[in-house]
Amino acid sequence: MDNYKHKDLGKQELISLLDEKIRIEKFLRGEVKELRFFISNNCLPLHKRLRLFLTRLKGKLSKFKTFLPTKSKDGHKIEIKGEIENVDLLVLLPSDQIEIGGIATAYKMIKQLKSLDLKIYFLALTHDPSAIRGDLFITIDELHKVTNINLLVTCGAETASLARSIKKEIPQLKTLMLVQGPDPYFTPKWSDAESFLELIKEADQVVALSPFLKELSTIWGGRNIKTCIMGPDLNVYKMLEESPSSSRNKILLVTCRPNVNKGLMVLLPTLSVLKDMGWRIIGFGILPQHSMARVFDEFLGIIDESELCQLYNRAKFVIDPSYIEGLGRVALEAAACGCLPIIQKRMSYDGMFNGANKPYLEIDNFLDPKLLIEAIESSENFLDPIKISSLVESVSWQTGFESFEETVKRLTKLL
Repeated sequence: MDNYKHKDLGKQELISLLDEKIRIEKFLRGEVKELRFFISNNCLPLHKRLRLFLTRLKGKLSKFKTFLPTKSKDGHKIEIKGEIENVDLLVLLPSDQIEIGGIATAYKMIKQLKSLDLKIYFLALTHDPSAIRGDLFITIDELHKVTNINLLVTCGAETASLARSIKKEIPQLKTLMLVQGPDPYFTPKWSDAESFLELIKEADQVVALSPFLKELSTIWGGRNIKTCIMGPDLNVYKMLEESPSSSRNKILLVTCRPNVNKGLMVLLPTLSVLKDMGWRIIGFGILPQHSMARVFDEFLGIIDESELCQLYNRAKFVIDPSYIEGLGRVALEAAACGCLPIIQKRMSYDGMFNGANKPYLEIDNFLDPKLLIEAIESSENFLDPIKISSLVESVSWQTGFESFEETVKRLTKLL
């Protein structure tokens, strides 16, 4: 092994590489632990667990005995342990890795319902061995333990097919569909997009996280659509000091995500120009390629909410180059901290703010560097962090959650 294979890499590139290696290490350690568990426990094949789950929910467990084996191949008796009865909410998530994105938003929304005294479980369609799961999580391999569901909640196009299958077997089951983004525009598998579009028509309740998503859901045939704008959590993202823009450092932040729809590649060539203008460029998140870290003065990787709030409070601008968003909470969270977001026109905030009272700068696109440079130069000396922060209050997480909670109460007959 070449002990010097990283000798030519710069510090920021090494930080990005180290961040990825740590994530891989956590994944492999978790996978090894789980493989040992499955080897030592005689687990039912996945298709039989799914079939058992649907059969039991229909109240026809006796029919399952015709194909459920009583013994495993090595002669051990198969037992079903840990039944989960009377589940008020079963929430379908694409994965149990809840660090960022729509999965993290859905997880936080549902967990906050704990004050309603509902029995809630999250079902992850795929499992990341590095994920730290609590007792509220089950995997698709554990579906057979569920014996009753009152409300099925879906998140993400990947979950739509399973949700429709369950609904087909149990027509009386109520379904709530979280529409967090325009999934058919970017989901990798078109079959998932098709299921997503069909589920919008079939769901008993659609909850759209922005007026833009409500409009799309309506066009796609949705009914009973409720808009719940889940903006920044003002208990987390806020101004740490009510100070004028002049006291902030000449720092420009860039949110980094690997998805091609997040637009990072279009922005990167312009960053060297902004450096020459005296800006310190700090990136955070996940890079598609480690070599991109060299473009930044500092690259931080994934940081927790407290650190991110402090970072926003140091900077004047954050650039979010994404060109497809359902809502775009990153920009709103920055604005809540008095850091002005610069975004391109993507419709995600349409109908949320009035006239000139917008807590962000919007340009036509990032393809033309002049548009970004002019936006920064024209507004740098006129920023009012206190005003920027105040404009986000109307779309805060707290306001949106109240509306979401009322919707769940009605569906679960608590209201």
